[in-house]
Amino acid sequence: MCSEALLEFEQSLAGLSASNELLLNNLELKADLNRFVSPKPAAGPQTLLAESDILSLFAHYDYTGDNAAVCPACSGALQLLTASCCVDYVTQQRQGPGSALERDYWVLFLRNPYRTFLTLPHYSKMAFHQMGVPFQLRRLVWQKLLLVNQKNCYELPPEASMIFTNFQHSYNHRICSQIKKDLGRTFPNVAFFQQPETVDSLLTILNVYANYDLELGYCQGLLFLVGTLYQQLRSSELTFHCMCKIMECESQLRSIYVPALMLETLDQWRRQFCAIFSQIDAALYLHLLSFCDMSVFLFQWWLSNNLIHAPNLSVNNRIVECCLVEGWKVGNFKIALGLLLQNRLILMSFGPGDEEVVYQHLLNESKWGNVINNTTAFFGDLLLSWDDTLF
Repeated sequence: MCSEALLEFEQSLAGLSASNELLLNNLELKADLNRFVSPKPAAGPQTLLAESDILSLFAHYDYTGDNAAVCPACSGALQLLTASCCVDYVTQQRQGPGSALERDYWVLFLRNPYRTFLTLPHYSKMAFHQMGVPFQLRRLVWQKLLLVNQKNCYELPPEASMIFTNFQHSYNHRICSQIKKDLGRTFPNVAFFQQPETVDSLLTILNVYANYDLELGYCQGLLFLVGTLYQQLRSSELTFHCMCKIMECESQLRSIYVPALMLETLDQWRRQFCAIFSQIDAALYLHLLSFCDMSVFLFQWWLSNNLIHAPNLSVNNRIVECCLVEGWKVGNFKIALGLLLQNRLILMSFGPGDEEVVYQHLLNESKWGNVINNTTAFFGDLLLSWDDTLF
C-alpha cells in the first residue's frame, strides 16, 4: 500500500512536472506485450518485500565486486576503494537509501512495478531520471521493468527457456565469426567483458538471437545493448528473453538492425529527429545543417543505443534506464539531443571545412564532457525539460 507521504509528494510533483504520457504509453506497450505470461504455481506462502529487505540488500551488497559503480565525489571505481571519499561513500551506502520516501518507493516498485508507475508516475520519473536507480537494486529493477505485466509475474516463462535451448545449434558461420571479432572491441577497457565466461555467454546469446530472428540476424550495435543488459542481469537466458521483448515491443528499433529496412528506417528517424531538433534549438540545428551530414554521427549513436563511447558503465546504465522508462526510440532521440546541446559551444565554434573535426569529436568519448560529473543535470533536468508532445 502506498504511504500517505508518497501520495502527498506525488501530488506536489504533479503541479510542477510536465506530462507523463511517454512513460505511461511505454508502460502499457510492455504490459500488453507481456499480457500472456502465465504465473507459476506458488511453492508456498508468498511474503511481500519489506523495508528490511531493501536495507539488507544495501548492507550486504558486494561493493568491490561491482565494476560499474563509481564514487560521486571523485568518479573513481568503487571496486578499488583507493580514496577516502570512496570508503566514506560505501559506508554511507550500507545504511540504505537516503530517505524514507526513497525506501518506500523502491519497496512499492519491487512489489508491483506496474501499479507503482500508474499510481506514482511523477515520482517514478524523478526516481529513474533524477535520482537514478540505486545500483544495489538495479538487477532486480531492470528485470521487473523489462518484463512488466499486469499479473505481476516476473519468473522467466518456460517457453523462453525452451526457445533459448532449441536455437542453440547450426550457427551461421559468417555471423558467428563476426560476433567473435566484435566481442574483442566492445567495452575493451572493462575487465568483466574480457572474462572467458562473459565472452562465451555473449557469443551464445547473439548467435541464438541470430537463429531466432533470421530477418535481423546480427548487427554490431546489438552487442553494446546485449552486453550492457547481461552485465546487470548475469543470466544468458534472461538476457536473451529481454532482448526479444525489447525488439518485439518496439518494431522501429528492430527495423534499424534489419538489413533490408536499416537505411530507410534510420533516414526516417533522422528526418523526425531533425524536426524536433529544429524546434528545440533552431540556431544550432541550422548551423550544423549548413556544413555537416548529421547522419554520420546520429546513425552510429542510434545503432549502439548511444552506448558506444560512453565514459563508463555507470552512464551506460543510466542510458538504458532512460530508454526502459520512456521507450527506446524516444530515449535515443532525447539522449542525442542532450549530447548536441551539451556540446553547443564547441559545435557553434566550427564551420564549413571543419566537418571532420566535428565528426571526430561527436564520435568519441569527449562528447560526454562534464556529463560524467553531473548525470542528474543531464538525465534528470535536461532530458526532462522538453514537452512530451514533441516526441
